[in-house]
Amino acid sequence: MSANDGLARSPVRAVLIVRLLGTSPTLYPTHQLMRRACRRLCLCAQPNLLGDVSVNNRTRRNEIRKTALAIAIMAACSQGALVYAAGHHNETNLNKDAGTEGTSYTERNAREVVRSVIGRDGVKTDYRVVYGPDNGEGAEIESVSVRRGEKWDDLRLLNVDNTPEPFSVLLDDEKLYLLHAIDIEQNGEPLYFQEYVGDFITLPGEDTPSPVYFKTIGGEPVTDLLVIDREDDETEDAEFVDGEDVESDGLYEDIEYEFGEEDGEEVEYVLVEEDGEEVEYVLVGEDGEEVEYLPGDEFTEGDESVESVEAVEALEAVEAGAAGKKVDVPTTRATSILLNGTDQVFSDTVESPRPKDVKVSSQRTHTLSVGWGSNTPDIPGGRDLQKHTGVDWIIPNGPISEIHRSGTLELQNGKVQATGDHPGFVVHADGQASLDNINLTSGGPSFVSSLTRSSDKQLIQLTGNTVIEQNNGVLLSVNRTGDGMGGVVHFALRGAVSAKGDILDTDGLDANGKRHAAGQVRFEVSDGARWEGSHHGLQQLHVGRNGTIVEHGGKPIAGDVTGARGASLTFNRGANIGGSVRLLSTAGAEFLDDTRIAKDLHARNTTVRFDGSTKIGGHLSGGATRFEFNRAKDASIGGSVTLTDGSRLSGGSMENPIKISGDVRVYENSVLGGNLDVEGTLESVGGVLSPGNSIGKQTFGSIRQMGPSYIVDINAAGRADLVVARTGEIDVSKTHLTVSQENGDGGFRLNHDYTILSAETGKIVGEFASSKLDDTFQGTLVHLEPVAYHAQDVQIRLAPDEKKVVQKTKELPKNQAGALYAVAAQAGAQAWADAALLSTNTQVALDQLLGEVHAGTQSALLYSGNQVRAVISDRVSGPRRNGGNASTPQSDVPVWVQVTGGKFSLKGDGNATKTSSQGGGIFVGGEGSVGGDWRLGAALGYNDSAIKLENRGGSKADVNSYTAALYGAKSLQTANGQYDLLAGAAYTHHNIDTRRRVTLGSDQNLKSSYDAKSTQLFAEAGYGAQVGAKTVVGPYVGLAWTDLKSSGFKETGGSAALRGKADHDHTLATTLGIRGKTDFDIGAAHAFVRGGLGWRHTNGDVNPSRSLAFVNGNGASFSVTGASIARDVATLNLELGAEVGKNTTVGLSYNGQFAKGLTDNYGSVFMKVGF
Repeated sequence: MSANDGLARSPVRAVLIVRLLGTSPTLYPTHQLMRRACRRLCLCAQPNLLGDVSVNNRTRRNEIRKTALAIAIMAACSQGALVYAAGHHNETNLNKDAGTEGTSYTERNAREVVRSVIGRDGVKTDYRVVYGPDNGEGAEIESVSVRRGEKWDDLRLLNVDNTPEPFSVLLDDEKLYLLHAIDIEQNGEPLYFQEYVGDFITLPGEDTPSPVYFKTIGGEPVTDLLVIDREDDETEDAEFVDGEDVESDGLYEDIEYEFGEEDGEEVEYVLVEEDGEEVEYVLVGEDGEEVEYLPGDEFTEGDESVESVEAVEALEAVEAGAAGKKVDVPTTRATSILLNGTDQVFSDTVESPRPKDVKVSSQRTHTLSVGWGSNTPDIPGGRDLQKHTGVDWIIPNGPISEIHRSGTLELQNGKVQATGDHPGFVVHADGQASLDNINLTSGGPSFVSSLTRSSDKQLIQLTGNTVIEQNNGVLLSVNRTGDGMGGVVHFALRGAVSAKGDILDTDGLDANGKRHAAGQVRFEVSDGARWEGSHHGLQQLHVGRNGTIVEHGGKPIAGDVTGARGASLTFNRGANIGGSVRLLSTAGAEFLDDTRIAKDLHARNTTVRFDGSTKIGGHLSGGATRFEFNRAKDASIGGSVTLTDGSRLSGGSMENPIKISGDVRVYENSVLGGNLDVEGTLESVGGVLSPGNSIGKQTFGSIRQMGPSYIVDINAAGRADLVVARTGEIDVSKTHLTVSQENGDGGFRLNHDYTILSAETGKIVGEFASSKLDDTFQGTLVHLEPVAYHAQDVQIRLAPDEKKVVQKTKELPKNQAGALYAVAAQAGAQAWADAALLSTNTQVALDQLLGEVHAGTQSALLYSGNQVRAVISDRVSGPRRNGGNASTPQSDVPVWVQVTGGKFSLKGDGNATKTSSQGGGIFVGGEGSVGGDWRLGAALGYNDSAIKLENRGGSKADVNSYTAALYGAKSLQTANGQYDLLAGAAYTHHNIDTRRRVTLGSDQNLKSSYDAKSTQLFAEAGYGAQVGAKTVVGPYVGLAWTDLKSSGFKETGGSAALRGKADHDHTLATTLGIRGKTDFDIGAAHAFVRGGLGWRHTNGDVNPSRSLAFVNGNGASFSVTGASIARDVATLNLELGAEVGKNTTVGLSYNGQFAKGLTDNYGSVFMKVGF
């Protein structure tokens, strides 16, 4: 009869498994087999396990037992076999998450067993359990992976102990379902599933229910622990309540449950407080009454210290006793001494066969010296010393306390100081020490642990606001002799504890820092505690909730390191961990130097950072976790990598990638980044591939699944992320491709082929499900061209999007729109062109490239001709001081000099930008009479000016101008006034040096040098009417024609250089105005003031432009316009002069011109000398 046949018609939903033992079946007497099988089957009888019957009802549970037992006996008796049962603990969680179905077994000596698991999607999948050699101690079971529908979940089979067939199934990296099968002949437990959240659970191997050992991940509560049934003459049910109220310290915690009877009913011992410190006991008194108490100042936590109501009353009476009074308690189990006095010494004088506790209490804060021996409070074996209120201890010689076998010490709310170089506390054998809200200082180590027996187990616990920061640099020193190499010290910091100092446990260590005996120090920092120091010989480290460690030594930790919610772990000199590392919702773990983890690293909801070289011997797995490896140092992972729930891995470099020996699995929006060299297979289900830390490469032995998303970074240097498979095909048909810029702003190269996927010996299968650019390209003028699929690689290319370019030209000003076409023509050939098309602010990018400085310089030079005409007009215009001929100076041959300086700006108009010019110069001229009333003059001038453009990346031009002018003037005097006529011509040569900067793609400083020539013809006529003895006022009219010719040029200094064609512009300006002059005397000297107002209108090329093109690429030319010259301008001139000698006049003049978009202020100093 097979296992399946035996269940074909059974209503029982558990699976009966029959394993043949050979030709000689083992048979039990019917009543023994019935009792043993019944008990074993009922042990796994969880709610809803068998049919719809609830095992919480005791009557119905008995019925279930009978039914299950009958099936078991039938199978056993008919086949001579051992019976196994399989079930589950909670059907709600196991309907589709786990189960056994259709299980078949081969014979005992076979190497493989085929099992089935029902996945979340209800699909049954077979997997194999591979056994090691049958050595009589149980079979070793190797890890296997099971595929469940579209998802892949790792079901790790863990050998819980050496029983023949125990293993666990871990689903989704969250829930552990324990399948525990023990041979009934070997007095073991039945086969059943049990839901368990945590690391592992070890069930008792003997036929007793106590104790149960359990461990949680980082102190997380354990739920649905265990229900154990006892029958007949043994105690009835003992049950643990829901573990939501139980908080484990993350290390081994021994939960003992005891049994008692009160009127035939069971008694429960229950953990009730979340912090695990307050425990409520239900005790049975001698008279049958229940006695309840909570531990605290009144009593200890040891329930054996009270065994009757009378004992409780006696202890309460002690509290009212006088200082130093000894009270006899009607029990040999407890003695209490009350201390109310000051500086009194007490010793244990109780004669009893078994004194349990000695309690020292004080009702007020004072200094208390307690002496046993040489000023050292000595706690004998089997006794406790407790101090509960604020007492300061100062121990001048020796340690504060030596705690001997089974002794305990509790200190609360005080200061404790050990002077000299002595330790604070010495704990022997099974002693215990607890400090709460204590400030401890010592000249030696804070604690010394002395171990001489392998059974020694010590607990040293610091709680509350305890502070230990002053010692000889050692917080705990462990001394081992003889069998003490197997002793255990649990050193716990819990609460707002702050401790500094090293933890040393070096006796018995070999050269590799390992102790072959079982002895160890379990170090715990939790509940907000903080420790800083180094360690040597540490076996286990647990950082609990909100705990903080800062480790400086880097010595080996032989066992595991765990971290709980909110914990912070910093290893300043790296770490050498001989076990595994498990981190749950920690504030982060940092390994700041070279680090070695011998086994696995598992983390959830945290960040793990490695700054040095890193070697992980086992597997790496994480849920909602960031793993950050150094980008330059060596890193290797000896097992597989599994990322779930949005985890992310990064680090390594293309030259020195992270080496992974096993497979890589990526689930649930996790991101596989970094540079990797993977020997195994990539399997991405719901994950994201994103090679590198910027641009990177990932190489795999093979690729089973690419996953739903592949994010490729590209940059302006033409590099891209690359995924490589050494063997096999790469199927991309279910993968969505997204292209991104390196670091979000790395640019790209247009019209360039980027290789993003390579199958070295296989081939590419299918096409991407979709391909797109990510949001970093939003607002750019590029698009992704169709992906190019080749036999063994895949390439992508970006190009200008013509539709976007056309649309953008409609939105841009004329200058930028014209340049955009020329820039687009350079795409792929020039990095600055790609960068401009990439920019989300196209106009700003084009401002760097369009070379507006050349057109702006053209505008400034064309306008600046006004200054030449103003200088000549100032020197010869206007009526004479005495009303005579205006052209006739005091001397027939006057010579003048004028120094000028000023600044003007031409306002931008949204197309061209604001252009400013600032400079100064000097003019020298002279004139003389030429027949009749005409006077002819000539002038030479030099001007140096700097032209700057606003918001054009520092674009500017330096211009040196050289001017030569000829002019003639004539005045005609009439009875009512004077007519003045001026005519002239000027020629100016300009030397131009331009500079501008381009930062797109690369940093370029572009320069050019060329020249320009301007010619002016001008004439002016005016009339001055005499309005007083010394004042003349009258109108005038002027006409000026300016012609500017600029040569071609070619910039140098970078690939964005421009070339410009020769250009020719001209304007015609007409001026109407009024001006006047008045003479006056300053003492014996003559002086005058002259001024004028006018309006000037300009026609012609008031919007000068240049035709430009990029030097590289032979691109098309485009036109750029400079700042506009105002058509209508108001003019103002003022002049003050005085004769300082017979033929010498000096003065100041100001010329201003104002219009919308124009500001021009020009001043000069002149001197005129006649000969």
